[in-house]
Amino acid sequence: MYSQCTLVLQVIMKTLFTILVLFFTSSLTAEEAANWGIITDTCENSLKIISLSKEIGDFEHDLTNKIYRGVMQSYMSGINNWTYEKFGMFKHLNYNSIDYAYSYLLNYCEKNPNNQIVDGVIKYFVELPFIEN
Repeated sequence: MYSQCTLVLQVIMKTLFTILVLFFTSSLTAEEAANWGIITDTCENSLKIISLSKEIGDFEHDLTNKIYRGVMQSYMSGINNWTYEKFGMFKHLNYNSIDYAYSYLLNYCEKNPNNQIVDGVIKYFVELPFIEN
């Protein structure tokens, strides 16, 4: 009985955490947007979400970090395709590990809490070397 209650409580906590993440990272407006989703969130808010996930538990913290890493990788992949179309060259996205890239983003956010996540991702992307043909 105790393990069933614990399991139910864990499911409730994970559901609440997911709702919180979606609530804090979604901005519902009628304005036109060039970007949307987590990438447009402020660094300060994102760092709070990451910190909150750590307080909730290891699973939630790991999941939150995977989401932010995935957002970073996806956005840079999109920019990289545009870079190739415009300049005929790709950036070397895995020049550094994803752990390094993500640490770069977190460090950027700590220094620039009022900026958006996208600003840190673009700053990192620009610093990457091009792939030699």
